[in-house]
Amino acid sequence: MSELRTVKDTKKLLIFLIPVVLSISFILWNLWFSIWFWIILILWVILYLLFFVRSSIKNVYILWIVAAFILAFSILVSYKIIFNDGTSSISGNVQKSADGIILDDCTSTASDKPIMISGWKSTIYSAALSKTTSPDASEANNVRTFSYAGIKSKTDANSIYTRVEKADGSYIAGYGTTMEVCSADNKTTKSYTTADTTYVASDNVVASTHYLHGGSYLHKAGDYRIDVYLKTTDGKWHLIDRMSGITVTK
Repeated sequence: MSELRTVKDTKKLLIFLIPVVLSISFILWNLWFSIWFWIILILWVILYLLFFVRSSIKNVYILWIVAAFILAFSILVSYKIIFNDGTSSISGNVQKSADGIILDDCTSTASDKPIMISGWKSTIYSAALSKTTSPDASEANNVRTFSYAGIKSKTDANSIYTRVEKADGSYIAGYGTTMEVCSADNKTTKSYTTADTTYVASDNVVASTHYLHGGSYLHKAGDYRIDVYLKTTDGKWHLIDRMSGITVTK
């Protein structure tokens, strides 16, 4: 009987994972790692714990009803059918774009000058958009005009890539990087600012890459610049590279 029950539980778990994957995929595709991603993820974790770990929910029909609700909720949120009030101000100096992207001031201003850290190198280049790999810098095409809708939907012919690494090609474990894409009014997506970036490279990593279509870096049509930052092991962020003169059409 225990083996039969284990098989049934395994089947339930596999079926349960289907709406989970769909839900998370919708959020990532439309909102990337926004606050809604974490809210939806927490809801799924709670439901998993209540049914599969602690068994607080014993009725399987309740499980599927709640799972269907979370899936539907995530779809509505990801396509901004709900919780999209269209206002630009959230709180304090933080703003929201027309597409609901949370904005903040860029770490630096256009007048600040990048200074490369000794022993490091950074490369910013435009190349053909790829959803699977980052083209090498040797494939750069010097494109400086991009479509906002095209980058967002990953259908633009080109994108911008950044690569930060040590000059000698050694590992960069413990170092952090981020790419701020700043509009003419010095605004950028809040989640990519130095203040909100906690990522550091793990062991066996030799380079950190970012790409324009890899998230909600853009928040409207207009003129942009790209600022690349390196966080050293003392926790300080350094502006090390910049590309200006980027035009984003609708």
